[in-house]
Amino acid sequence: MSSHLWESKARRLLELRLLQNYIQNTSLTLPACHNEAVRHAWSVEVPNLAFENDNLLYEMFSLSALHLLKSHPASPELLVARQEYMGLALREHRKAVAELNPKRADAVCFASSLILIDSFASLQDRSLDPYLPPMEWLQMARGSGPVFRIAFDALENPETAKIMAIARARPFLADGNILFAESNREGLADLLEHNVLGEICDLETMQAYEKTLSYIGTFNVSEILRASWDFISG
Repeated sequence: MSSHLWESKARRLLELRLLQNYIQNTSLTLPACHNEAVRHAWSVEVPNLAFENDNLLYEMFSLSALHLLKSHPASPELLVARQEYMGLALREHRKAVAELNPKRADAVCFASSLILIDSFASLQDRSLDPYLPPMEWLQMARGSGPVFRIAFDALENPETAKIMAIARARPFLADGNILFAESNREGLADLLEHNVLGEICDLETMQAYEKTLSYIGTFNVSEILRASWDFISG
């Protein structure tokens, strides 16, 4: 852990600030939060699960810091928090996926969703001159769809799982044939033609990118843009 996040009063106050902002503000900008059950899942169930799942806890802090940076763009504390908690979230998420079990599956589903939202929201700060496809975002999001599906299948009891509030609002999330259909990639195919220097481009890698694009394309674009605008302007 970075020295910036050593145990201290300043860190405890920072995490309290990030938690409060996530519950009161950030969670209300997340997709489908107009649905009461979904809003409750984002704002109540996620923090409750986060107390026992570090991947979700750190991702919640990362997303909250990103949200606060929209109104405090020059804050050194928030800039460091954003970077540090994102790094911790990804590290702990890899561990959680590697050690996936039914009791942790709910948190892995939520963390995968928030990481994808986080990486999408981060696109607002990238340079558009010259324009380049958002390959860094695509790479980060590369495993989110398959991981979500694996974690969803590992749920101890799908009927009582907290992620079901979101899955019921979007029934296609539970159907891999819909989630990863080739037709979902319409309008996104150009992203598959961008070669990243030094990257291995074999069949497995291409299939992973194709699944990621299908997962992204499943969502209604106008809803994603509206949700992202709510996050950016909220």
